[in-house]
Formats: sequence, C-alpha cells, structure tokens
Amino acid sequence: MHQIIQTIILLCLFGTAVSKSCLANPQARKCLEVFKELGEQAGHYDLTNKNSTVPTNALCGRFKRCAPTFSCDPEPKLVYAVNITILFCDSIDFFTNTFLPCQMKLDADTTECTRAWDPFPKEIKDKKVMKEVQEYACKNYFGKDNCMKDHIIQVCDVEMWNGFRKHHLALNTIIGACDFKEGEPA
Repeated sequence: MHQIIQTIILLCLFGTAVSKSCLANPQARKCLEVFKELGEQAGHYDLTNKNSTVPTNALCGRFKRCAPTFSCDPEPKLVYAVNITILFCDSIDFFTNTFLPCQMKLDADTTECTRAWDPFPKEIKDKKVMKEVQEYACKNYFGKDNCMKDHIIQVCDVEMWNGFRKHHLALNTIIGACDFKEGEPA
C-alpha cells in the first residue's frame, strides 16, 4: 500500500503542469488545490484507520466532482494523473466502504491463504531478491491457485469477489507491480 501512496503523491505533482489557459478558470484552480491536498493526504493514508480513511474519501469525492474541469487541458501527463487518482479514489472507496463488511468476515475467518497472500510485498534492498519476490507475488496475485477468489466467494459472495478483483487490479495499474501482458489473473 505504501507504494500506491507514493505513486499518488508523485502523480499529484503533475498537477502543477496544468496549462496557464486552463488555470484561468477559477474552478480548475480550486480543483488543483483539492488535487494537491489529496496528494498530501494520501501520504498519510492508512486503510485500517478511520481518522485517515474518512478525510481521504471526502477529498476523493471533492476531486472526482471537480476533475472534469481539467478537460480544458489535454496534456497527457495531467490526463494520466487525473485518471490514476480517480482509480485510487474508487479503490479506496470500495475497500473502506463497500468491502468493509466482507473484510470483517474475512478477518474473523483467517486461513492459510489469507495469511500468506501478499500481492504488494514490501521493498527489499537486494534488487535481485526483490525481483524474485515480486515475480512470485504476481504469479500468485490472488493467492496460490487463486485461493482468495474461492475464500471471498465462500465467506462473502461473487459480487464482493468481482469488486475485490476489479479494485486490486486497479491498484496494480497504479503502482505497476505486475505486468499482466499475457492476461490478467483469474
């Protein structure tokens, strides 16, 4: 999750690349401030702490409402930063709201699969070892033999699994941990 937050902060720095003509619009200037504030808040984001998730979700809501004001600037870096930030916001909204009841059930019913599952392993200084660890994590993105899929469907339901899958793949898109050129995991 720390990698995701770092990526969002870096992307928010692209917000300063908004064209001057676009910034002539007061709404775009206000939205840029929300964009920067979201980047700062993302640096303190902790999925397990309501004092972190509530303000981040609120900022995300404000940003998603104002983001269309950036349509005045087709700068690819800005378009990418806005889209990635919206992906981040949609994902944290899902995990802190929609998925929360399911997560509580999963926490109460831990298995070897949920204990071993780690799609975004912590950084290791040895680059060679880190590459191997990340390759293993990508190969088992949803657990060994896709056990997370089975467990979420069993404990919650197919709808929660589909949302979980969608938003975890979005998180991967944001940080680029896994390259699923040959197709996404099941």
